[in-house]
Amino acid sequence: DLTPIGMPGCALFTNPLVPIVLTNTGGMATWSVPIPNVPGYTGLSLYAQTLVASPGANPLGAVMSNACTMTLGPK
Repeated sequence: DLTPIGMPGCALFTNPLVPIVLTNTGGMATWSVPIPNVPGYTGLSLYAQTLVASPGANPLGAVMSNACTMTLGPK
């Protein structure tokens, strides 16, 4: 719960170990991650969540996205 830092209604679901800054262009930001074709990566889970600047939405002026889980594997 991020209410104590000025973000009521927001929650942090992931550990922010690798922060990446993206630029919003026309309401969208993209991020490409090259993943090597390594058989040992099959089944590896990755987790992501986004902090978005939103002045006026709350005292901190930022909101959190929902969490995302990705599992690597063949299509």
